[in-house]
Amino acid sequence: MNNELKAVEVMAISKAIKTAQVSSARKNLTVGTHEVNCLVRVKGSIKVGEDGTTNSWTKAKYDLLAGIALSHVNEATLKAIIREYVEIVKDNDSAEDKAIASAKEIKSEADKALKEVLGSTEVFRSGTVTTKLEIEAVEELAEV
Repeated sequence: MNNELKAVEVMAISKAIKTAQVSSARKNLTVGTHEVNCLVRVKGSIKVGEDGTTNSWTKAKYDLLAGIALSHVNEATLKAIIREYVEIVKDNDSAEDKAIASAKEIKSEADKALKEVLGSTEVFRSGTVTTKLEIEAVEELAEV
């Protein structure tokens, strides 16, 4: 008897266990080693989309980018930026919301500049896998 799972079965099992179920199960586990011996049934369908390509741009590491930018300002400007940051963080939510909106605009401009400087790269993408699956415990009648 061949006990190896087919690719579609492996994919079904991995997709059948929802994140919420895993999170809930973890909350109910106690510390220690637990023995596992269960039999489950996974039923349903899997749809695999077409493979393709897409354009990809290098994503900026904004903490590094900010560090580089801050290294180009004088000490007085650096301290002023840090004071402004501290005030925004400890101030009310509306000031922080405005600062976040401003930062998002700057990030968008940085993304645009990055795309212009580096260009894009065509990247292979596997087709999307969507499922309609159910997973249920099966009462084991005999040892396998």
